[in-house]
Amino acid sequence: MSSRLARQLALLGPDALLDEELAALALGRGARTWIDGDREDPRWRALAALTRRIEARPRRLPRVTSAQDALALLGPRLLAATDEELHVLALDGRNQALACAQIARGGPSQVAVTARDVFRPLVAAGATRCIVAHNHPSGDPAPSEADKDLTLRLAVAGDLLGVVLLDHLVIGKEGSYSFAEAGAGLPLSKRRRRGG
Repeated sequence: MSSRLARQLALLGPDALLDEELAALALGRGARTWIDGDREDPRWRALAALTRRIEARPRRLPRVTSAQDALALLGPRLLAATDEELHVLALDGRNQALACAQIARGGPSQVAVTARDVFRPLVAAGATRCIVAHNHPSGDPAPSEADKDLTLRLAVAGDLLGVVLLDHLVIGKEGSYSFAEAGAGLPLSKRRRRGG
């Protein structure tokens, strides 16, 4: 059993852990002996949280028509993270959510990611559109120059791959920032085609 995951569960609760982290914790060392164990055992708590999460999950992911819809899907997980993480939401041509994936986890103030990392799960899911989101553990959702550069690079790469970047959200405890709502021209690929 990972002591790091057990500590996160104890300090931050199950919402701070990904499904695979809860499963790893529940099925950790001694999985055969814990069934008769203490119900306060982190493995029990992880299994119970994962079960509740799966039972509450809709059979089909919702349609995403605004930044607020995307925030409802991605916000709770990103707000609970203590390090910077980047997640992507795969959408079809009608903005029906197909999948949601964590792409990268960095440190308290940055996360390194490439376009290849972002688009691999999107292509695998058959997405034609996407929304990218990452958190700022500092709490301030104002985008950095690196965030602006990443948004442009992802929009260009998406244009080449046929996966339109609809928005890039920056989420912090003080609020959120939407590149699309801020007038950044997303999807940027459309603006580029009109301009030349």
